Amino acid sequence: MKRRNFFSLFGLSWLTSLFPIALSSCSSQKGEPSAASSNTPPTPKTSVRPDGYMSVGSVETLDRTGFLAVKISDKSAIVLRDSVRPNSLRAVNLTCTHAGCLVDWESKDKVFTCPCHDSQFSSDGKVRQGPALKPLQTYLAKLEGNTIFVNVNS
Repeated sequence: MKRRNFFSLFGLSWLTSLFPIALSSCSSQKGEPSAASSNTPPTPKTSVRPDGYMSVGSVETLDRTGFLAVKISDKSAIVLRDSVRPNSLRAVNLTCTHAGCLVDWESKDKVFTCPCHDSQFSSDGKVRQGPALKPLQTYLAKLEGNTIFVNVNS
């Protein structure tokens, strides 16, 4: 083998080995939920009832933490009390509609903020500040006794 061919093959092999690293560094990064929501363990998987609702936690946990971190169809969401009607619940998907990053729940300001492009959403998921144009996905949520249920089909 000629020296020139050897160095060409060696260089090509070296560049090929760097391809996965370059590819992963170019992929979009997902935001993480705020410290408050990441400290709350995700809701254990439960089965979905025939009416589309699944149990996601208790009222005591919601009242103690101010929100309930849940997984709905493998997507991160949180359950909140409606600020206007405290007896009503709302479940909001944490995936930003602009770039797919996970938004942070800022409980003090009652706003969802996207760490990627600074979009802001109100507690009901509506856009307050772009670049996002679509609201966050929401799910129907209800109380049955002391248990919180979320409709995974809504």
